[in-house]
Amino acid sequence: MSLKEIFKQNKLLFYPLIFVWFTGFIYYLYYGKEQAFLSINTTHNAAVDSVMKVVTHLGEFYLLLPVLLYLYAKQVRLGVGLFIAYAGATLLSQGIKYWAPWHNDRPSLYFYLNPRVHYVPDYFNNVSHSFPSGHTTLAFVVLIYLALTLRSTVAQLICLTIAVVAAYSRVYLAQHFVEDLLGGAFIGSTFAILCYVYFTANKRINSPYLNTTYLP
Repeated sequence: MSLKEIFKQNKLLFYPLIFVWFTGFIYYLYYGKEQAFLSINTTHNAAVDSVMKVVTHLGEFYLLLPVLLYLYAKQVRLGVGLFIAYAGATLLSQGIKYWAPWHNDRPSLYFYLNPRVHYVPDYFNNVSHSFPSGHTTLAFVVLIYLALTLRSTVAQLICLTIAVVAAYSRVYLAQHFVEDLLGGAFIGSTFAILCYVYFTANKRINSPYLNTTYLP
């Protein structure tokens, strides 16, 4: 199945995904690095602080493992496809994060001693290797890939919404800048889509093992 066919079948997922990314990009270009961060980070309250500390874990193995196991049980091909997408996105994301030649301070160091920055109590803040956001990369690669395996438009949009909220939490918690989220979302979405198209939906890659299912 081609990318064009996948797009037609899932256009109610792809259009909002493209809209979200470009809206974030325009927002970043309009406000700039500092104000784009501060406008999100400084809008806070105690209740949302507690929620964001939990939501941000959706960019970690707490999300990956159950989705990976579910898809593997649904059909081995789906689980293997997600693992390949996750591995590729993570390698690229972490490669850029740790080996990029540019200066890559996180907000806590970039805004050092700036009283406007909101730090959530009892939450550890990293100081370096900011771009791209690894949490955002993981959230988008897992949830966009999962969405492509679902036939319900509502379920697909829920997946996209969760990914966006997980990404948002990284700026709210003063862990990343908006451009870090944009980079992570782009990398994660791209690997999810390409892996789904060229591995999962590619009927030429076939074997009894890949077609095995463990769910009724």
